[in-house]
Order: sequence, then structure tokens, then C-alpha cells
Amino acid sequence: LAPPAAALLQERDVLLSVGGQPIGGGGTIHFRRRERIAFPYATSRLCPGDGVQIEVLRRGEVHRRTLELAWPLPLVPMHPPQPPAYVVFGGLVFVPLSEPYLRSEWGELFEERAPLCLVEPWFKNVRRYADEEVVVLSCVFASHLTAGLTHFTNRRLLRCDGQEVRNLAHLAGLLDSATGSTIFFDLDDDDVVALPLAAARETTRQVLQAHLIPAARCLPEA
Repeated sequence: LAPPAAALLQERDVLLSVGGQPIGGGGTIHFRRRERIAFPYATSRLCPGDGVQIEVLRRGEVHRRTLELAWPLPLVPMHPPQPPAYVVFGGLVFVPLSEPYLRSEWGELFEERAPLCLVEPWFKNVRRYADEEVVVLSCVFASHLTAGLTHFTNRRLLRCDGQEVRNLAHLAGLLDSATGSTIFFDLDDDDVVALPLAAARETTRQVLQAHLIPAARCLPEA
């Protein structure tokens, strides 16, 4: 569920009505005469900031709530912020997933060609929390530190040093605050990349210089 619905609904809740219109077993409401239509139609003529009444069955009791509508926040945006966001660390290049990124890597048929771990977030396209992003290990620059790792491309980053990565800015903060001798990146498909922390920070400076990259990161304004 996306905010603000996530603040009102819980797992196993049953949505009974929206805007005073009962929802049928197929997730539809009355439309015209004997016609029915999917229940989100009840809110399609409203604007962000408007409230709509909902009825929810929860553990045998009916609850009535007012849901405030908001602009949709897609997990995989069609129009990512500019300039493009990235983080370079130890030769690893991380970017947030977006629809233009999927198209640039796999073309117009990306939903058939891209890895499932990247297509699934695009297909569902719902954030669990307001600032969630899918962070992708886009590529690995060649260096003495990354020998044997350059085949890691277009992989979803799940955790950094055991912590779930919420978004690219969160990843940057985890990199800055890391204190151990080794830093770990958990990727999809149960792959783990481990880098010696001090060497990775030194390699970052070398990689930026070698590839004429002006900064180790570019993050969207909060």
C-alpha cells in the first residue's frame, strides 16, 4: 500500500465500500444501470487533498475512515529528477531505478528482457514508504580492487552492511558512516560483494580521476 492508505489499512483488511458505494466480490462498484467498473473509479473524479469515506472489515468489525487522496508516488518513476542521481564507491556505480533507465538498457520491450528483480518493482510500482527507491548496481569500473567484479551489472542492491537500503541518499549515508574493516553489499540472487573499506575509499578517488567524474555522488535535493 502507498501512503496515505498504508496509515489506515492493515494486512487482511477487507475493503467494503469507497465513497459510499459498496464493493462487489470482483473489486467492482455500480457504474451505469447493470454495468460495473473497478472500484478506483470512485475516486477518479476527485483531486489530491480531497477526502473519501471508506468502510473496512477488520477482525469481524466494520470501521469507517476518511482517506485523504494524494498524488501517486511511483516506485519506478517515469520522469526521474535531473541531473541524474548516482553514487560511486570503490568503483561500484549505484543509481536509482527509473523507467528511462529500463528503456535505455533493454529497449521498448524491457518488461520482457530485463531481469525479474528490476521488472517486478516497475510492474507493481507502489512504494512501501514515501522515500523508497529501488537502488541498482549499474556497473563496476575496472580497478585493482574490483578485479573479478566487473560482470556485476544491472543488479538490485538490497542491503549495505546488513541494513536494508531505503534509497540512494540512505546508501550514501551508510557509506559515510561505515566503520568496519570490510563493507558488504547484498545483491539480488543471494550475491554479496565485499570490499575492504579503506581501500574502497581510496579507489573511489582514483576511479573518479581516471574517468573524469567530477564528484563521487549526485543526489536529488530533499
